[in-house]
Amino acid sequence: MPAKGKLLGDDVKLWNKAYVVENKAVEAYVKGVKLFKAFGTWEEGLEQVIRWIAVETIFHKHIVEALLKAQSEADKLLADEGRKEEPKATPEGLKIVAEFAMQHLKIEKDMIDTYSKIAEVAKHPLIRQLALALAENEMEHHAKLAKIVKMAKKRD
Repeated sequence: MPAKGKLLGDDVKLWNKAYVVENKAVEAYVKGVKLFKAFGTWEEGLEQVIRWIAVETIFHKHIVEALLKAQSEADKLLADEGRKEEPKATPEGLKIVAEFAMQHLKIEKDMIDTYSKIAEVAKHPLIRQLALALAENEMEHHAKLAKIVKMAKKRD
């Protein structure tokens, strides 16, 4: 499991830079679309191409922004990771762990199905790839939780 501040890789500064650059790009593309609208273009359809690039750049900016926010939230959770001594497993504790994992198996399955359906209907390749990656990550969660349930029941 990655250490605090490492979920986005070794250099969060690069992600911050990506956000700044994407933000500047959005502003520039929006101005460009307004200019093309006001003064026309030398080629038909050029405004639409620039407009579509602007739309995709807006998605990029907000995806990077969401990743940075998620890193910050994850860092807060990981900061609480420093416990030195593991508590001893009790039958009651194993039951609680198994119930927790079983409940989350259902949630993960729902997310796998939801992201898979999003990937099926997504019209843009970026969104389709993102949904597929999220579905795959949820499958990993599901497999880990299933293993926890199996281990907890085995120890019970």
